[in-house]
Amino acid sequence: MGKSITEAKRIINQYGTAFKMYYKDIACGSRYESLEDQEDSFNECYQGEYDSPEDYAEQYLEDCGIMDQLRKIKIGHCTADQMIDLSGFIRDLSIDSVHFMIDPDNGSCHVFYRF
Repeated sequence: MGKSITEAKRIINQYGTAFKMYYKDIACGSRYESLEDQEDSFNECYQGEYDSPEDYAEQYLEDCGIMDQLRKIKIGHCTADQMIDLSGFIRDLSIDSVHFMIDPDNGSCHVFYRF
């Protein structure tokens, strides 16, 4: 029992609020029986902390090279990147594969992939 508590404290100290949120809302009641398995799952799922879901979505589009491609497409006097429905994209991400969790202490957004 003491080993589990020590391990839990180590994980929480290392990952902070992000792991607490993950454990409470994603991993709790999961198939993972050990803290080590939950930590491994956390590391696979956790995508980072962002100012908002919008910041994550914009970074995702940049990292994938999508924004560069859209900047090359002219639509009237605009480029396609100026016409993205970012809130719709975030909604689609949320439905399909991404879990956004807002930190109640500082308002930041923790992002997790769903597997």
